[in-house]
Amino acid sequence: MNTTDRRTDDRRVNDRQVGGTHYRSTYQHWDVATDTLMRHLEGAATKYLARFGNKVGEPASKDLEKAAHYIEKLIDVAKFNLDFEPLSVIQVRAEIDPKPYMDRFIMGLTGAPAAEDNVAVLRTLGSWSTFVVCDIDNCLVDSLHRTSHYFNGDREKYMAAAKDDRVIPQGQFIYRAFYDRPGIVQLFVTSRGDSPVYRELTLRQLHDFVGPKVTTNQLLMRPPELYGLEKMSDEAYKQWAVTNAGYDLNDVWMAFDDRKPVVDMWRARGVVCYHTAVDAY
Repeated sequence: MNTTDRRTDDRRVNDRQVGGTHYRSTYQHWDVATDTLMRHLEGAATKYLARFGNKVGEPASKDLEKAAHYIEKLIDVAKFNLDFEPLSVIQVRAEIDPKPYMDRFIMGLTGAPAAEDNVAVLRTLGSWSTFVVCDIDNCLVDSLHRTSHYFNGDREKYMAAAKDDRVIPQGQFIYRAFYDRPGIVQLFVTSRGDSPVYRELTLRQLHDFVGPKVTTNQLLMRPPELYGLEKMSDEAYKQWAVTNAGYDLNDVWMAFDDRKPVVDMWRARGVVCYHTAVDAY
């Protein structure tokens, strides 16, 4: 989805505002709302936060009260509507990363790069997401048949042999229970090395064994500079991967992993983590 490029030279409607100037900028709130698929409640709440203190003749506190009122309604809907989907679930499914849009919006308001805390407030508003972190090897698929390649130093052969992995039925059953479930986002965080070929191979496994709606944004793989346990331990990498992708570790509700150090890390954070297999290494 690339609405920003499509509309770059066609924002004449942004040059005027009915009743005031408190929304005026080259990239306005309604632009970020449509580009990131905000619905009415998220859009209204963030609108009042965006114009906070800019409306002439109205106390700044009034905007905050209005934003809070919409947030109260959003919380009410999220709590009592079992079919409610958090905004971040919709964005992940549509493969939209909201951060660039938020950065651009804050820059338009302030003329300065976005402060991360301000971006985070807007990015996460209405997104009461529950994340389930799912390892792949020895959780969803049996990869023990190729582990020797890894320790022999032939990591290309290790990854290439993944095409012969067999699904673990119990892991498949559990992962499918969370698949495409409202309010839950599965993050498949693996220590496999990232490359176009191996990302495609891994995504194909997820489509075959979990479901076709799993997106590439849900698949977090080790970048080349971090590939290998000597570069970063698994327990450190998995925390890094989640936060580097823009997610909050405090929103992780459950995890599945075969490595005890990773299991211990999640449990130390207060996350329920299931140890799926005796460590292969």
